Amino acid sequence: MNEGDFDKLVHEHQGLIWKLCKTFFRNEADQKDLFQDILYKLWKGKDSFQQQSRVSTWIYRVGLNQAIDKTRTKKKGLVSLSEANALNLATERARQPEYDIEALYRAIDQLKPLEKALILLYLEQETYRDIAEVMGLSEKNVSVKLVRIKEKLKGYYLDVIKQLEQHGT
Repeated sequence: MNEGDFDKLVHEHQGLIWKLCKTFFRNEADQKDLFQDILYKLWKGKDSFQQQSRVSTWIYRVGLNQAIDKTRTKKKGLVSLSEANALNLATERARQPEYDIEALYRAIDQLKPLEKALILLYLEQETYRDIAEVMGLSEKNVSVKLVRIKEKLKGYYLDVIKQLEQHGT
């Protein structure tokens, strides 16, 4: 794959990469860092991609691995100023039509990294077979995990809604 082919690939799949970044990080700077990390890993691995799976599957796998690595190395318990501002803006947005979407993103934020990866693929309407291939799981395991994640996410979502309502937003 030459540079032109790689640029075309990135252009065609940049939406997918951005969704990964936004699912794992709320802070715009972290999202941009992750985007660059994913592009770097894709570039480094482009020659080893054997096209035995779909390109989007390969991108998901590389992207999810980078996102999970980045969340593991990011220091826990520290909230950056931009993240705090994002939370304040989120509560202000609750008065707007995007309320449900913001609440869903905040609920997804509470999931573990692998759960986020699974729900992201599910929300992208990937088949269980494709999700299993990306995640290295069996289709049955994907099915069981998604049922559990949906239940957990439902509870988180309802908690977020209650919190927003309690704060008068």
